[in-house]
Amino acid sequence: MGAFLKSGLLVVFLKGIGAGLSFFSLVLVTKFFNKELVGQFNYLNSMLILLSSIAVLGTQDAFLKFAGKLEAEGNFYKVRDIYFKKVGIILVTSSILLGAYLLFYVFDFQILDKNLEKVLLKAFLGVFFLSLSILNFRAIRGLKQLMASEIFGNLVRYGLVIVMVYAIHVFGVYNYLLDGVILALILLATTTSLYVFRLLQNLKKDTPIHLRHKTDSNNSYGFKDIIKTSYPMTISFLTMLIMQSADVIILEHYHSFNIVAYYGVIVKVSSVTSIVLLAVNSIVAPDIAKYFYSGERDKLLSIINKSIKMNVYLTIPVLIMLFLIPKTILGFFGTAYTEAYISLLICTFGQFINVFSGSVGVYLNMTGRQFIFQRILLVALVLNLILNIYFIPDYGMNGAAVSTAISMIFWNLLAVYYVYRKDKILFFYNFK
Repeated sequence: MGAFLKSGLLVVFLKGIGAGLSFFSLVLVTKFFNKELVGQFNYLNSMLILLSSIAVLGTQDAFLKFAGKLEAEGNFYKVRDIYFKKVGIILVTSSILLGAYLLFYVFDFQILDKNLEKVLLKAFLGVFFLSLSILNFRAIRGLKQLMASEIFGNLVRYGLVIVMVYAIHVFGVYNYLLDGVILALILLATTTSLYVFRLLQNLKKDTPIHLRHKTDSNNSYGFKDIIKTSYPMTISFLTMLIMQSADVIILEHYHSFNIVAYYGVIVKVSSVTSIVLLAVNSIVAPDIAKYFYSGERDKLLSIINKSIKMNVYLTIPVLIMLFLIPKTILGFFGTAYTEAYISLLICTFGQFINVFSGSVGVYLNMTGRQFIFQRILLVALVLNLILNIYFIPDYGMNGAAVSTAISMIFWNLLAVYYVYRKDKILFFYNFK
């Protein structure tokens, strides 16, 4: 477990720094800007994540699956062709989304509030750059550059936002906060794309010729194959993000951007518990595909067990801290935010189950059961929307937190049960 633990700790460290930078950017926004702009900032981020999940069409996770499968076949060099096809898919879907909203915006149907229309316009303008960046993070990981992937996905990504936020404060142009976020995404997409291009050029040049004959060299994946694999992952990814964003959108509808500002901080803080899980997922995803398709069950079980133990052991201290001193933690964002500590406790409990369930969703996606995972999440989404609509009008962000926690617990436990019943692999942590 030595090499795995070392890699895992490095990734957790980088993700921890990324989470710290993300929190720091949010702290700067809450300190420098009024609550209206803080709410718009949180709303923009939620919409960007939601829209990018549509535009990316699940290509980011599918890339890891293809990378692992091609490595098992001895045709790893073919990931270059897959990458450029995925970029083409993202360009088309992002253009369709932007074009559709521009028609809506130009004709001015007067359905939405003017301020909300402007926030949404910026989200649609930025969706291509975020989508391309997300694909690039996974592509860099799939190309065996794990640390570089985490540096771009955590340090560079949030560092650029911090620079933009601070520059806007220094120059006193506060109304350009959202524009600064979009500019940061453009810079991120540009730098990560240049890095991927360099890796792909080296891959084409350095791939040993003997590996290209392990399987049929004429076998390649076209757009149809990519979309067929990516589509259910798209639905799954989109479903999860809708569950993460629906509460923010419904909160804004029934309450105000001030409440959205509080809840946005709650979600950020509770998501710290998933840092280790995200780190583990980034390490094991291509290996799960590789060992599953090569039939190496012992290695598959070994890496799954190691990932579960690392995830639980490194996350328990964070969970305990969030349960014991929620007000102290929220106090870093301002005294007013401490009033939301109950919502934080509720969200943290949902994350507790998520953490102890391990990389079960990644396992289903990487082993060809993406349709099963999609159906599990769709059921969870219906449950989430019903609970949000029922609880949020009367209970505000506490209702949103309850809805999120229940739906998260539901899909995790159902996925764990399915994998155990079909493959006799227990993803939930065993205390024995």
